[in-house]
Amino acid sequence: MFLKLTILISFLLLSLRCQIINFQTSPGYPKEIGIENVEKYPLKVDNFIREKTIMFGPKDISRGYNLFNNKNQIAVTIYDYKSDFSYIKLFEKEKQIIKNSKKNLYSEKEIKSKLIKDGKTYYFSKVAFQAEDIFAGKNQKIYTEMMLFQLKDKFIKVRMTTPANQKIEASKLTIELLNKLGWN
Repeated sequence: MFLKLTILISFLLLSLRCQIINFQTSPGYPKEIGIENVEKYPLKVDNFIREKTIMFGPKDISRGYNLFNNKNQIAVTIYDYKSDFSYIKLFEKEKQIIKNSKKNLYSEKEIKSKLIKDGKTYYFSKVAFQAEDIFAGKNQKIYTEMMLFQLKDKFIKVRMTTPANQKIEASKLTIELLNKLGWN
């Protein structure tokens, strides 16, 4: 029941995101396309289960992973897309989308960091917020973070949400997940 509710909430948030930034590039988007590209994005990674794949345009796609068990409740979405914005402007725009999507956001924290994957260093910016919201079927204090990577010809955005009391473990598990996926 909690998993179905989380999937529904994730889909609604994705739809809201699409409407906010007018990501719709042609008729028929966004659309769910089922599970694809399992070589780079496996159906299961450790305890994370792959969820829906949603296209926002011909080359703009998101893939969801959830980890819901007795210890952790984590929802991660990886967006793979192109943009005409510079990295800095896109980061600011994505940050504003989060601010617009949640009431009572607080504790904004922004950092720059790096991820070493397959012997290559990927630099990213990260912003984190806390809020009161419904997550995993109950009203609670949540923690949400967004990371933005710029690759040669595209951007990778990672959005993770978890109960606030699980944020340290969830951030660690999200980095471990990214190290095992083929987004790069």
